[in-house]
Amino acid sequence: MNDSSFNAENISRQKYSAECKELRIEFNSVVHIPALILGFLIILANSFVMYLYWKNRTLRKTRGNILLISLSIADLTTGIVVFGHLLPFYYIILADCSTLYYYFKVSYFVSIDILTTSLTITSVLHLLLLSSERFVSLYYALRYTVIITKKRLIVLSLMAWIIGAFVAIIQLSYLIPYIKVPHKNQLKYEFSNKIYTVITIGLFSVIPIFVLLFQYIWMFCLIRRLLKENSRNHLKRFCLRESRGIIVTCIMFVTFILFCFPYLLMKVLYCLTYHAFSKLPSEFFEALFLLRFTISLTNPLIYALYKKDFKETIQKSFSSSSKTILEMESRATLNRNK
Repeated sequence: MNDSSFNAENISRQKYSAECKELRIEFNSVVHIPALILGFLIILANSFVMYLYWKNRTLRKTRGNILLISLSIADLTTGIVVFGHLLPFYYIILADCSTLYYYFKVSYFVSIDILTTSLTITSVLHLLLLSSERFVSLYYALRYTVIITKKRLIVLSLMAWIIGAFVAIIQLSYLIPYIKVPHKNQLKYEFSNKIYTVITIGLFSVIPIFVLLFQYIWMFCLIRRLLKENSRNHLKRFCLRESRGIIVTCIMFVTFILFCFPYLLMKVLYCLTYHAFSKLPSEFFEALFLLRFTISLTNPLIYALYKKDFKETIQKSFSSSSKTILEMESRATLNRNK
């Protein structure tokens, strides 16, 4: 079962009238109001980070920030997709059970699902790129500016987007025949969906987790060894600076495991053992689904609060804003006294 049915048919509770004249999709305030707030916060946080990058020249000079901004764009799009997932819960659809309505309903959920899959893969690939950039910065410190160029980072970011989109669109190869003739292609659809889900999550979630885990262990061990073997101050400063950058990307990796991986794991288990998990309450699936989107909010917060250049830029922005406000207040006070 693909994400569209996982999110639409099993998460939402649908009521059809006897004449099949109208479709009511229930609104669950416990889940859907927090989801709306989450979507709004995701868009707000990532928009703020992108604004800082656009306005601040120092942030644009740092090459690794190209990957962060590309990831921020993916997270911003994810916030918009959250509203796309929730849209059917806020109105009553009058339907006549026509073929046109059936295709519209299925196409809507399939499109949202393809976007979600594409953005998930793109985000994972960006985490790999961020970790690899830190790896090169630490292991090939003297050649960093030669290996890591802005042009290469832009190309790699675009490749992550293209791969995410391509892998997500592959689903259409078995979804379209199933949508057209459901009963005839039922078995083929179930088999294809199981293969696709297992391979996709294995390639773009499980394997990247082990690769990232190996990279972070190796980098932290190398920093520890360098600090033990050398007592020079400039080398210590270099190691401390690199460790800060590695810790930021490592925290993002941990949040991915905590928030997104449970949803992906449940997706595989649900696909392979549908009957066992179909009896679980809809709130359980809704909670996992919302948890998956939480990383799009934690990512900008992590590098805004813990990454040194972003943190300094935010502090300068707030200090300059407060100074402007104080100046305006003092001018207003002087005008009143006059």
